[in-house]
Amino acid sequence: MGDARNTSPPVDAVAVDAVADSDLGLGQVVELFCLAADVAWAELSITSRRSRARDVFTTGTPVDDAVTLALAIDDDTTASLSLAATDRPSSRVVDLLTAGLRRELERHRLRTESALFQRAANSSDARILIFSRSGNILFANDLADELISRQTEEELTVRWKNAQPQPLFQLLIAEVADFLSQKSRENGKDLLVLSDGSELSCELSALPAGDCTDVRSAMVVLREVVPSPARQVRDFAKLHKLSPREHEVLRFLVRGYDTAGLAEQLSISPHTVRDHLKHVYRKTSTRSRSELLRAISGASG
Repeated sequence: MGDARNTSPPVDAVAVDAVADSDLGLGQVVELFCLAADVAWAELSITSRRSRARDVFTTGTPVDDAVTLALAIDDDTTASLSLAATDRPSSRVVDLLTAGLRRELERHRLRTESALFQRAANSSDARILIFSRSGNILFANDLADELISRQTEEELTVRWKNAQPQPLFQLLIAEVADFLSQKSRENGKDLLVLSDGSELSCELSALPAGDCTDVRSAMVVLREVVPSPARQVRDFAKLHKLSPREHEVLRFLVRGYDTAGLAEQLSISPHTVRDHLKHVYRKTSTRSRSELLRAISGASG
């Protein structure tokens, strides 16, 4: 088997047009070409016009005499192929080699762009999903994955456009299918009210397939508008470093329980409830239940 070498300098990992990548199959394409064309040695040089990155892939044993061919890859990439002294390959063989290299570079670029999109989506504060026309989830960022996990534990219902509550993902799939079936599409945006009281803005946008106008998928972006009471309490408790028991006290407090009710729910004495509340007041710089409830509400505002 030949030896494939990558001799380019380090390239910024986020450069979409960079050629260098340990998983590139360009060396294998060159080796296959040598076997098919009965060439003992070949060296492929590829340069990105954007990043100026240059990569060299070699197979076989180098020779002094060589024939060099210019390969037309695309507008952003130049390439040349040097071969061991031999008859010049037919134009058909060169065309097939060029097509194989072009496909491999395109595969690499798509994989790189996909990785960059995933990284950006996971750093977003929104829940991002991509649905196919048939309703399959093609992509979900980390926050959307959490929403999917919640759905498996308990069915999340939602109100949309004042309609009757229905399962969240059933609604999203139906809306995506309807959106993609329209001949004239404008990004749609509306408000979802989940069964837990949280509100999400929902935006749909069409995703064309590659360079063609055929739209086969849609991106759904869900952003939190009003957090649920449970989320408000959780964030407030984390902000003020409350203990797990103090967090529990707050959970029932925001639901309207008095001291006796808190004691019953937590299976502790009313005296212990008052002690927990004193600690919470001290940690949150509040002096009463009403002030504490206003602080919880205001912290998420």
